[in-house]
Amino acid sequence: MTDVIRTPIVERATALLAGPFLLGQKALSLVFQQAKDAPSDPPPEPTLRISITPPEHAIKRRG
Repeated sequence: MTDVIRTPIVERATALLAGPFLLGQKALSLVFQQAKDAPSDPPPEPTLRISITPPEHAIKRRG
């Protein structure tokens, strides 16, 4: 009788524990596979940044 009850519980527990592990392993393999396939070009030139001035009411609050 215990085998009849224990088997489904063990199978469900195994699925609950193994599922995230296998999904994480698959996700990591996809990330590292893309990193290997990426070209080894130098990074692009940095672009100019636009300076943003705060609104006047914010300046007045600060002093």
